[in-house]
Amino acid sequence: MSLAGKTRAFFAPGGPLSRAVKGYEERPSQVRMAEAVAQALCDGGFLIAEAGTGTGKTLAYIVPAVLSGRKVIVSTATRHLQEQVAQSDAALVAQALKKANEGGFTPPERAGGPGGKSTVASPGRTVLLKGRANYLCRRKLAMFPALGAAGAEKAVLQWAAATKTGDRSGCADVSENDPVWSGFVSDHEGCLGHRCRFQKKCFVEAAKAGAAEAEIVVVNHHLFFADLAIRSGSEGGVLPEYDTVFFDEAHAVEDVAATHFGKSAGSVELDMLLKAASALRRGKGKGGGRLHEAAPRVRGAGAQFFAAFVAGPSPFRSGGAAQRFDSSSIPQNAPQTHMQLDNALDSLSAAVRTVAESNDPPAEAERVLGRISEFRNALAFIMEARAPGYVFFFETAPQHSGPPRVTVTAFPLDIGGILNTVLYPTLKTAVFTSATLSTGGNLAYMADRLGLPAAAADSRLTTHDVRPATGDRRPAIGGQRSEVRGRRTESGSALSLGALVLPAPFDYASQACLYVPDGLPEPNDARFTREAVAQIDRLCAITAGRAFVLCTSRRQMDAYHEALKSRLPYDVYKQGDLPKTAILDRYRGGRPGVLFATASFWEGVDVPGEALSLVIMDRIPFAPPDEPTTQARIEKLREAGRDPWSEFQLPQATLALKQGFGRLIRTRSDRGIVAVLDTRLLSKGYGKYILGSLPRLSLFTDTAQVRKWWDAGRSSSVVSR
Repeated sequence: MSLAGKTRAFFAPGGPLSRAVKGYEERPSQVRMAEAVAQALCDGGFLIAEAGTGTGKTLAYIVPAVLSGRKVIVSTATRHLQEQVAQSDAALVAQALKKANEGGFTPPERAGGPGGKSTVASPGRTVLLKGRANYLCRRKLAMFPALGAAGAEKAVLQWAAATKTGDRSGCADVSENDPVWSGFVSDHEGCLGHRCRFQKKCFVEAAKAGAAEAEIVVVNHHLFFADLAIRSGSEGGVLPEYDTVFFDEAHAVEDVAATHFGKSAGSVELDMLLKAASALRRGKGKGGGRLHEAAPRVRGAGAQFFAAFVAGPSPFRSGGAAQRFDSSSIPQNAPQTHMQLDNALDSLSAAVRTVAESNDPPAEAERVLGRISEFRNALAFIMEARAPGYVFFFETAPQHSGPPRVTVTAFPLDIGGILNTVLYPTLKTAVFTSATLSTGGNLAYMADRLGLPAAAADSRLTTHDVRPATGDRRPAIGGQRSEVRGRRTESGSALSLGALVLPAPFDYASQACLYVPDGLPEPNDARFTREAVAQIDRLCAITAGRAFVLCTSRRQMDAYHEALKSRLPYDVYKQGDLPKTAILDRYRGGRPGVLFATASFWEGVDVPGEALSLVIMDRIPFAPPDEPTTQARIEKLREAGRDPWSEFQLPQATLALKQGFGRLIRTRSDRGIVAVLDTRLLSKGYGKYILGSLPRLSLFTDTAQVRKWWDAGRSSSVVSR
């Protein structure tokens, strides 16, 4: 039986999964996706698949991965999904497979890792590999003065004495955000590598060894692309060898990859570098005197260099917005002060090299040398500001005391081109999946951004008409995507791409409604904020709170929160007042609440049930046209004779709005209201494009209609599990 056939059998009623899951129900969309993944694994090639929330996409790719026996890297955007894949879904599949094998169900021949040689210790073995900062450092632990430890420090020491993995998430008594961890966990700056006397017992090395032996290795996008950037520089990476990658939450791949293939240098990074260099003076090696002279020189030159950006002729807008520059528009004093800083860093490097070459050098000396070199190279690249395909900008952030923090950045615009060079040629199979990838009825936009053959995902998919809600004279909106596209090969390209769009298994027509207020001023109107506050107040009264108010800017978030925090009779939260995890814990477990938030809560947040019954988005989330990366992408498309509005700005905003929409309905028993306080959805032609990318649901333009719909659902059981 083929891998696709065994995959179907695994999901079938009476099959291994149904015997392992109580109350199992076969989901046609899940099985269809699993078959497509199995086909990609067998034939080679890439698959881009949108699978709506509730489809069960993680099992859809984990089952064929485990059955194939291939070495698979699974990369996700959020820690929550990482843990779900590794600790829940993959474990479930392995358990079901074990029971099925005992009953005579045999998977296909296990292919093993790249090159065909099996490297796994047991079928279906899965490990979760995190960045080194998540693991306890035994060297730091040995250096910590345990005597007199109290509070969080004492709790960490007690946990450290018993842990077998060193993963700080296992320390239940100390928050993962607690600053105490900086004194205990591994980091690149303090790692001694092979010189460390604890290397054989190192938790990071043990995690890497476990990943080498596993079939399924689950990481996050940041770790994956940090590792890829290291590999592309001809250095060994952290991840084991692979030729198959599944990117879940693939809508986040472009931005994460760009941060790791770009370059940046900042005042905070320079301060940390100087601290590491100064610490070498406490060692026994020679060169301490030269370090004593070089460090203050670097500190002074760095202060002058970064001050040139703060004191430039174009002052920052409030909030430390990014400001673009190029070789002809660098702040006046920046080139000269950069030369002075580079010369000072050269002297510092020479002093550190003297320490490194002494008879008894500190083990950290070589690493500090490497960090100085990386900082100088990044700064030289950025200050030249000529490399094609990059946008250059600088940002500031205020500090409690002293000058603001400054960071200068070179950001790559064409991450798809980079991936086509450094990643795709090394892969046999890649799967890109998310609940939100399609715009305007197809996957062409996301395929283009990822450097995939967009023509394969460009066909408009079948949509179902949506009838207007009773009493609403607006045109019908929406469309639940159900058509499945087959594998395509772009002409002249060796990259084979399958495109797949699968609907969520929810009855959105009963479970959700969309509200767009008719007659509200447009967002740029001076009256908008006042009117939006009134709308938020009225909508929250309908659902008794239980709301997310998602804003496109901190300024708007602060304005809404300030106006409503004492007016709303619910627990009121604002992003930034507490760590994100703490806010969500209180929101889920407390009384009905209202959360005011910005970008970080638009995606990757899961609040099922009545606790979240209302999602309000204040406006269509268009990227600011003067934001450096947006501005540069617009210019690049225009230079190529393409339309930036239809090919970039509108699809990008549509995906962002779909992410916000996706916070509401997470299960078949959820029910609620999505409100977009932006009348351009009704008055502008592009509103139909955005609305057509949303699921099938009713549209209302008056809060009285919304209340009637909500009350009707509350009084009758219109949704069943």
